[in-house]
Amino acid sequence: MSGSHINAKVAYLCNGVYKKAWLKPHREMALLDRVANQRRPGEESPCVTEITVLMACWKTNNFEDLKCSDEIAAFRKCIATAKVSQLWFVFHR
Repeated sequence: MSGSHINAKVAYLCNGVYKKAWLKPHREMALLDRVANQRRPGEESPCVTEITVLMACWKTNNFEDLKCSDEIAAFRKCIATAKVSQLWFVFHR
């Protein structure tokens, strides 16, 4: 993608009353082909189902941990497996 249109706008904005550019690009202004910190389409957050079930249990039981111990255990187990798989992915790229 060419940045000539953007450069023309910058040149137009530079021809103001004070003849001072409020934006001084050091290189041609153009968009990159990728965006930083963007998730992949197939990638989703781990343990969403478990945390949803846990929060629903807390809500129905007035936020008492003893009545939701099975859901808490399932959520902690899911977090542990997610951390292990994340570490495996980091070291095996």
